[in-house]
Amino acid sequence: MLLTIIQTIHTLITNVNFAALFYMIYMHLAHKRGRSLKVAYGLILVECVLMVSFKMVCPLRVWVTQHYSAATPDQILLNNIAPYYLMAGSTLLVIAIATYFLPTPKPNP
Repeated sequence: MLLTIIQTIHTLITNVNFAALFYMIYMHLAHKRGRSLKVAYGLILVECVLMVSFKMVCPLRVWVTQHYSAATPDQILLNNIAPYYLMAGSTLLVIAIATYFLPTPKPNP
């Protein structure tokens, strides 16, 4: 029961983080700013701080490994793509940062 709760929470966190990254990219490409973009920045910042403080391993993954086994899945998502989440998230973060620095188009007079 507890493992199912952890898997559900971890899946939700992963989905929210990827949604925040895609939202950041969209808002930067649309040259929009707002409170919701700051919330997305905050979510990603919290995730980055946690990942760095746990040596690039998710704390929930560490907990599942300690209490169950290293082979136990820590998410409800597909296990064969789980190793690529960090790489995909990092790539999206780089794209989000790069799109922030795109020049704003000048309005036509």
